[in-house]
Amino acid sequence: MDFTQIIQLSGDALYNKALTFKQGQDDNSLTNYYIHLVMACNYGNELAKEEFYDDYYERLSITNNIATLQDYTERIKFFELTKEYPYSAFLLGEMYEQGRGQYLQQDYKKAKELYEYVISKDLKCTYASWRLALMYDLGKGVDQNPKLAKKYYKLSMDNKSPYEVYRCACNAYSNGNTGLQSAIKQFEEAVAMGYEKAVDKLVEIYKSVRHLKERKKKYVIDYFIGINRPEKLKDIYGYDDFAVYVMKQNGQLKKEAADLDLGLMMKSLMTVPINVVTVPVNTVATN
Repeated sequence: MDFTQIIQLSGDALYNKALTFKQGQDDNSLTNYYIHLVMACNYGNELAKEEFYDDYYERLSITNNIATLQDYTERIKFFELTKEYPYSAFLLGEMYEQGRGQYLQQDYKKAKELYEYVISKDLKCTYASWRLALMYDLGKGVDQNPKLAKKYYKLSMDNKSPYEVYRCACNAYSNGNTGLQSAIKQFEEAVAMGYEKAVDKLVEIYKSVRHLKERKKKYVIDYFIGINRPEKLKDIYGYDDFAVYVMKQNGQLKKEAADLDLGLMMKSLMTVPINVVTVPVNTVATN
């Protein structure tokens, strides 16, 4: 495999090639898929990162893909060659942490060093801080240290990507009613981070859970108006265009009224009464 040629491709080209290789089921196709996808992530391609988190979530580890994939030689070579990039360094670290038999001996020290390197380069590659937290939490290759575990768990949570939030929400949603409220909260968090797919998931929830959409009707209407997606109310409640237009206008009026109230309040706080101080004038008598 010509690694030099792969590295010279743009993030978009790498991502598109990865999707093409994904269609194959042989060892070579899957290896090419992972290599091209990871390099696209290294170059900051957002679609590649979304694909990476989808795949990682589904398989738990992108390096463990399927049982028939046995030869790790090419991927190890490539990740070693490109380990100055965060996603390559992370996956190489994971390989060292888990071990790859005849291809790579388990080495917790190298795994830890690579995870720490990833954290120093890209905090958004949060699986590195998560796995480092697990190492300290469970005492895997390091002395058990709850304080450091907590630090890296928090680092992972504070820097999570919208893809991670969305995937966690999907997981909660799959648990049925027990995870519904948690799913809604996390989907809304993903929406706030600009992840459009989460909007569609919220619509799906409110359409399918009848009692929820009726009990929270005012909240649902205000929410979709607030995120500037009033057209979604047509899908949820069957409103026509005119009804949505009226609700949107009402929402705008409410916002303007709230802004006016806030402005008046700030004005009143900033108004400081001026006290007039009378300075006594000494009268000088003239002879």
